[in-house]
Amino acid sequence: MNLLLEIITPEKVVYKDEISEVVVPTVNGEIAILPNHVNLLTQVNPGELIIKKGTTAQFLAITGGFLEVSNNKISIL
Repeated sequence: MNLLLEIITPEKVVYKDEISEVVVPTVNGEIAILPNHVNLLTQVNPGELIIKKGTTAQFLAITGGFLEVSNNKISIL
């Protein structure tokens, strides 16, 4: 089972893809989101976002925002 990740800016959706895991810096430390994660709404700190698809990892810089997890869908605003 995969997760749907969307990264949304005020102008447009900059990333939308199915992934297997994401690691996000939050105000309470880094958290890893895996399939069937509990629903969550949290503030995102500036830092490095790690997106994993199978055996590959992609690293993105993030300047902050909010993260919502619901029904295997992750939205980062």
